[in-house]
Amino acid sequence: MATLRRTVHASSSNVAAAGNSSSKEGGHDGTRVSNDSSSRTLANILPYIVLGGLFGLFLTHYVISDTSNTNTIPNPNRNRGLDLMGKGGGASKSSTLGSDGIILKDPPESSATTSTSISPPPLPPLPPYEPKGKEQLEQEAAEKEKKRKITAIALTDQDLFTVPVHRECKVFEGKFHNTGKKGGHGTIKYRDRTQKDWYEKGCKQWGLTGEWSQRDRKIYYSFMFADEAEILNVVLHEIYPVVDVIIILECTTTWQGEKKPLFFPKLNQSMETFKPYADKIRYIPYDFEDPRTADFLSRCMSEELAGPNWPPGIMQCRWIRQWGARDYLVHGAKDIRPHDVFIVADLDELLAREYLRALHHCDVYPEGVEGGENKCGRMGVFTFGHKYYFDCTVDRPHGHYHPNLVLGRCLNVIGAEELKRWWGEPKKYFPKPEGLLDSKMSGPGGWHMHSFLSTARVLWKWFSRSGRSAREHRGKWDNRWDQEDLVTIRKQREKCDEQKTFLSFDSEACEPLPHLIREHPADWAHFIRYVPDEKIPDLYGLQPWYHERLLQKRDDSAGKFDGKW
Repeated sequence: MATLRRTVHASSSNVAAAGNSSSKEGGHDGTRVSNDSSSRTLANILPYIVLGGLFGLFLTHYVISDTSNTNTIPNPNRNRGLDLMGKGGGASKSSTLGSDGIILKDPPESSATTSTSISPPPLPPLPPYEPKGKEQLEQEAAEKEKKRKITAIALTDQDLFTVPVHRECKVFEGKFHNTGKKGGHGTIKYRDRTQKDWYEKGCKQWGLTGEWSQRDRKIYYSFMFADEAEILNVVLHEIYPVVDVIIILECTTTWQGEKKPLFFPKLNQSMETFKPYADKIRYIPYDFEDPRTADFLSRCMSEELAGPNWPPGIMQCRWIRQWGARDYLVHGAKDIRPHDVFIVADLDELLAREYLRALHHCDVYPEGVEGGENKCGRMGVFTFGHKYYFDCTVDRPHGHYHPNLVLGRCLNVIGAEELKRWWGEPKKYFPKPEGLLDSKMSGPGGWHMHSFLSTARVLWKWFSRSGRSAREHRGKWDNRWDQEDLVTIRKQREKCDEQKTFLSFDSEACEPLPHLIREHPADWAHFIRYVPDEKIPDLYGLQPWYHERLLQKRDDSAGKFDGKW
């Protein structure tokens, strides 16, 4: 500015000097010559005066105002960014700018102010560039494509219920590996017949009543999650397009009371798999601290709380944990309406997308029953029973009797636990209300995917489940496993040698399967048929976690561990 002032002063001095010189150069008529001379001088210097004034206005508006601390808001079309360090031409410290340059709100005055601004720390240096070779690029592309196929969801298709292309079922006979005999003709024939109407619109094929019409109804699908991330992936892919709310409850301990990490938040943060479903998920971490469950757990070792079938002790405490957790699922459905539907399932009990679609269009019991509008009752769903993989099934048309569902107006009358178990007498965990209608079954409408896991993870279920393990059935309550136990599970998985009633058959041709399995059979081959443990993909990197904890429970008294899971 000092330079600016010196420049303007020098220009004025020169102009004055020029005027004085003109007045001295007059004729003999001094006054007249002086006036003429002044007029000519003013006309000569007037353009310079106007230009100087304009230049001064320019400096004042664009230089001085931008370098002084004023309370003006900048033009939103100039300097769009917010200056977090207080250096640029932003809003004053008494106002906050939105992204469009508009003042949003005056923030509270800070108690401590400083006249100096703090510069941000320098950015760390970039790592040295290392060009990737062709082989590495191809490998990364292959891994990316594999992950895309596994985690893809069919929400971009126009029709979510397209009949999948599959082989024709030609062999209506399976093999009972426990006995070496063949059979299962009626079961396989029945499963194949269900494929005819499975993908069609209608109520009758699902055992539902009413005319097919769009109902003002939301579906709440609830289950408890322990750690079976692969099964969770199949479940979410199947149900997401046709349910409105997905309630996932995860406990901080196993049913046996052993501390466990909360897997779902970790998987959701580190993997992309579950993020497409996040907008419908209500996740509930559960620590058994609700008053009823906490009270029962404080007395389960010494008092009979659930009837004579569960005397005081370890087993009663396990079941109390599971029942309390299941009852807590209703906390995820506080906004449920009377005509909405609440479904309670175990994670491995999956309802088909097509059955769930029918619940939006058909009567839900006791709708359609005379006097049913004033009554409450539950509905069960027959599901196809499988163990280890779909090719291994129980020799019955259905084989399983869950999940269960209820209208929203009856949820608090029955509760989630009794919706699942229905007061198995003489259980007295929760008093049965009077006036309930008998249960009604529907379906078949889905699958029971029992122990669709690797050998090590099936073994881990011994230490997390509420029921007795095979070792406990043999009278060993030492919370251990040995080499013989591991070999037995491995054999059962390989041969579908679970019980006399289990047989192997061609499920891919002779039974409807979940959409993710149908869409990507190569990626999910271990869900369709037996695949050796070493070839099962560890999609979520959880296998080392199970191995480490199982090694802590190893019993070498019956032979040393062979190192093979």
